[in-house]
Amino acid sequence: MVAPEARMAEAPVHRYAATAHLLRLMKVLYFLSGFSASSFGRFATLFYLDSGLDAHRIGIVEGAQPIVALLGNQLFGLLSDSLQRKKAVALVARAVSTALLLALPMPHWVGLPRATFPYILAIMVAMAFFAVGGGVLDAYTLDLLGDERRGEYGRDRLLLAV
Repeated sequence: MVAPEARMAEAPVHRYAATAHLLRLMKVLYFLSGFSASSFGRFATLFYLDSGLDAHRIGIVEGAQPIVALLGNQLFGLLSDSLQRKKAVALVARAVSTALLLALPMPHWVGLPRATFPYILAIMVAMAFFAVGGGVLDAYTLDLLGDERRGEYGRDRLLLAV
């Protein structure tokens, strides 16, 4: 049987190891988030054009996304703060956003012969609403770093731009 003093002495080392593991996970999530955003953005316009959208409608789709994302980020930020479950909220929102992105080229799932403007707009607006990873990941990363290591935040988040 281990004395309570020995267990208490081991706790900070174990907690630091768990934090280091979670920070590595945050770096991977930042990298994947940046990669997915930059790779999809390059091909989205080609998909829109191939689906028959003109420049005006593409502008509507692209312009609606930041407005809806602003609302979604605020709501999911409040939700994650009130539940104290930042990681869970970010992962669920990211999973829904990914599922929506996968549904974009599959209009036959909802009985449409091809991707129409209303279908594309609905999918992209809903995807923007659930694409909350950045703000929630930032808050979670800052919580993990704590006050003493907050200066490392920029280096970790830099992986979003790689």
